[in-house]
Amino acid sequence: MSTFVPSRVATAGLDPDATAIALRHPPRWTRLLSRRVEARWYHSLIYPVSNVPIFFRLAMMLTVLTAFALLGWLSIERDRSTRWPYVMLGVSLFLLLLVLGRTLNYFNAILALAAQGKVKHEAAIDFAPIRALLGCGQWLACFLAGPALLFGSALGYWLYCGDLTVIDWLILAELGFAGVGWWLIAILLTNVDTTVRVPTPRQVFRTALRMGWKSLELTLLATAVFLAHLFAAVYGIGHLHDQPLFSFLLLCVAATTALYLTAFVFRRLGLTYHRLERRRAQEQQPAGTADGVVRIVHKATEI
Repeated sequence: MSTFVPSRVATAGLDPDATAIALRHPPRWTRLLSRRVEARWYHSLIYPVSNVPIFFRLAMMLTVLTAFALLGWLSIERDRSTRWPYVMLGVSLFLLLLVLGRTLNYFNAILALAAQGKVKHEAAIDFAPIRALLGCGQWLACFLAGPALLFGSALGYWLYCGDLTVIDWLILAELGFAGVGWWLIAILLTNVDTTVRVPTPRQVFRTALRMGWKSLELTLLATAVFLAHLFAAVYGIGHLHDQPLFSFLLLCVAATTALYLTAFVFRRLGLTYHRLERRRAQEQQPAGTADGVVRIVHKATEI
């Protein structure tokens, strides 16, 4: 049986059309965890273990499609009018977009479920083309709405500032760090609020202030994961022509660990937001009903 077949379906409210999310049953070993204690940070690191084989399949598909796209691009010659490089490049990019879109939708589902307190659920990964393209569009819109300006400023500064000094590196780090944090919170807001299509800078800044130091910690973690795997991907792609086997394995392993750690980051992001909203609800409730609200929230998160 294919591992992509979901075991049950629930609606998590990822978009205004109430798209159905395919959920998997929690692994049996999660029943050994105490229900009286909130999920620790290492629980978020353990939950995606059941999806590691799927992550490896996705990593292999992403690696193969990237290799075909690079082959088609490098085979394009201006002197010759052959069409096969363009066909290979177009087909590879389209399939790469579909696989990437479904992967991004998996992260959206993980984030939405964690924001509701359902940390023990793992969202299944399907390959519906329309939802894949919509997922890519959602992430691209969140990127263009603000982080693109920061990353573009960092790129321009890096190209035209001359010899980099310590101050220059600090400026580049701050711009990149702010861009990653903006992107994370923008994706969070689009998944927890169905009325938000593209978050405004004011909404992002207000949410970041409410999350406090947790937003900085998660941004630092996401930046470290991104840079480490970016360097590994650049090295692997650069040596595909002279070390094909080693580079292919390196790209597969790097993509697998990147998917795994990204799932961990998004689960922590959603859980942090959930705890923040629960704390706000407790503060707004009268003292006599606060304990009842806490018990209700705990029962709801265990479902």
